[in-house]
Amino acid sequence: MRIVAKNLSYSYSKGAKFQVDALNNVNLTIESGEFFGIIGRTGSGKSTFIQHLNALILAQSGELFVGEYDLLKQKRKDKAKFKELRRQVGMVFQYPEYQLFAETVFDDIAFGLKNFYPKLTSEEVSEKVKRAMQTVGLDYSIKDKSPFDLSGGQKRRVAIAGVIVSEPSVLVLDEPVSGLDPKGKAELWEMLHAYHDGGKRTIIVVSHDMNDVCEHCQRIAVFSKGEVVSCGTPKEVFSSSEIINAGLDVPTTCYLQDYLKENGIELSSDFTIDGFCNAILEKLNK
Repeated sequence: MRIVAKNLSYSYSKGAKFQVDALNNVNLTIESGEFFGIIGRTGSGKSTFIQHLNALILAQSGELFVGEYDLLKQKRKDKAKFKELRRQVGMVFQYPEYQLFAETVFDDIAFGLKNFYPKLTSEEVSEKVKRAMQTVGLDYSIKDKSPFDLSGGQKRRVAIAGVIVSEPSVLVLDEPVSGLDPKGKAELWEMLHAYHDGGKRTIIVVSHDMNDVCEHCQRIAVFSKGEVVSCGTPKEVFSSSEIINAGLDVPTTCYLQDYLKENGIELSSDFTIDGFCNAILEKLNK
C-alpha cells in the first residue's frame, strides 16, 4: 500500500486557547514494500503522523492517501471502512507487551483476528495463530500459558504476533526494540525483515536509535517541529545538515568516518556496518 501525505496538518485542541500544532504541512510518500524509518526528537510529530495511518487520528487538513483510502474524507461513522483499514495497517505501539490482557497466549493473539474475521472456523483461527507465532519465533507449545508468565522479549513477540496474525499489508512499529537486550534486538530485527519478505509488505519503524534506522531502513524521514525536514536514503539523510538542525545524533559509523577523514583517510560508505567495513577493506587493499 502506497502512503502519500500532502500538506498534512493537525492541531490538538484546534481553535482552543492552548492549541498545539503537531503537524505542519507534512509532505511525505512511502512506497509500497519499503522498509521505512521515521526519526525525530520527542514532540516532533512522529507519533501523531503514524496514528493518522490507520485513522486513530482523523486528518484535519491537507491530503492523506493510504492505498485506496482517502483519509481526509473518512468520517467516524464509516466504521466498516475503518475496520478494513485497520486490518491492512497494523500498529504496534512502544512497549506493546503492556497491552496484553488475555488469560492465554493463544487468546491474546487470536483476539484481533476474531474481530476482523468473525466467520473463521476454530481450525482456521488456530492455524493463523500458529503461523503468527512461528513468524515471531515463538513455539506453539506455549499457547496455553499466561502471557504474564513469559519473559519480556517473549511478551513483546506475543504482542506483535497479535498484530501480524491478521496479515496487514503495512506494519507500523513505534520503538520496536526499546528495552530489549542486544540478542533480543537482533532477533526482533531479523523477524521484521522476514516479515517484510523482500518488499511484499511495507514496514514503517519509528525510532530514536540512529544506528538501527541506518542499518535496517531503506529510506528515512526526519521530523522536526511537525515538519518533514529531510527524506532519503540513510547516507543522504545522515550526510545532510538537517539532521543536526533537527537536534539528532548520527550513527556511530558517521563519527568514525569523520574521524578517519580528519586524519587523512577518506572513505565512502553508506554508513551501515557492512558498508563501513567494506570501505575500510577497499582502502586497505589499495
